[in-house]
Amino acid sequence: MELLFTVAPSLRAVTEPSKTLDLIDQHTRRGGVERRRHDALLYLLHSWVADRCGGKEIMRDMPLAHLGNLAETKNVKKRSRRVDLSFIRDGRLKLVEITVVRDVALSSRIAEKVDKYSDLVESLSNSPWALERGLDIDDVAVIAMGVLGTVPECTRDSLRTLGFETGEIEELVKEMQLCVLRYNLGPFIDEKKPVQRGTYMRRRQQLHRQRQPAKP
Repeated sequence: MELLFTVAPSLRAVTEPSKTLDLIDQHTRRGGVERRRHDALLYLLHSWVADRCGGKEIMRDMPLAHLGNLAETKNVKKRSRRVDLSFIRDGRLKLVEITVVRDVALSSRIAEKVDKYSDLVESLSNSPWALERGLDIDDVAVIAMGVLGTVPECTRDSLRTLGFETGEIEELVKEMQLCVLRYNLGPFIDEKKPVQRGTYMRRRQQLHRQRQPAKP
């Protein structure tokens, strides 16, 4: 709860919690909010995989058939078969799927994602592309979060399987929470005050400023 107040201090003054939760729920379901939130979380995780995890050949939202010569591989050739993030680390192909859902629906959404991609390990392991490169294929790591910042333990387990250390996981989880809440609590954030955005967002702002042309 304290993290909610950090992102949106005006929530402390709320006198009708039920109406506030309804407003937040409506806001988080808007298509534009969902897309921007998902993309921000994906870019954040991509940054961490590249900087901290030593991931190679990192690809975002890429059809699995584009990973290699997989156009005719069973269960992979359809363009709809894609994951949010894929990369190679220590001879293993890591597959990542990100999802943000109502906090009470986390368990069912995680089970849905696991079932959806349950066939990929066998399909990709038997593909000429993976066999030629000697790659092992990991189960899809589901990175799930609740719209109010809940992080289930299985998300931490997934981050661990991707190669992050325990200390890094807690730091990354905090940044993911701030990232998600920044979008979900939009109606309650005072835009005149700076929002805590984590080291990744600060790096993006610094790079943006560096790219600006010098004033004459």
